[in-house]
Amino acid sequence: MTNLHADYRLDTTTFYDRVEVAIAQPPPERHQQLALLHTEALHTYQSVLKQLSADDVQHPLPGHPDQRTIAEIIGHIAAWDRFALLSAVDILAGVYHPRMITDLSGYYDSDGQVLNFTTIDEFNAYHVHR
Repeated sequence: MTNLHADYRLDTTTFYDRVEVAIAQPPPERHQQLALLHTEALHTYQSVLKQLSADDVQHPLPGHPDQRTIAEIIGHIAAWDRFALLSAVDILAGVYHPRMITDLSGYYDSDGQVLNFTTIDEFNAYHVHR
């Protein structure tokens, strides 16, 4: 299996420390710091994905307690990212209770169907099968 940590640049501790620092800044600096952090996280994620083969993604992460396949984990991340983008639209539009932030309703599936989830586990279970 591909070495998943060969090009790893941004660990979770560093990521969350930087989020905490950015949140404490005035809006322009906060935006700049979070945009930079997003770019770094995306590049780290993409560099790891590029190392994976079709065979790699059919197996769980080696030595990790999460027994989902790597493909299922990637799908999980993609589903939550999609929901976050829907939520960002609500936030930018000034919606009082933006989806994903206040509850798990109003998820638009790729076929246009509106789904409402009552728990995170329910959302995750739905997307394992997708």
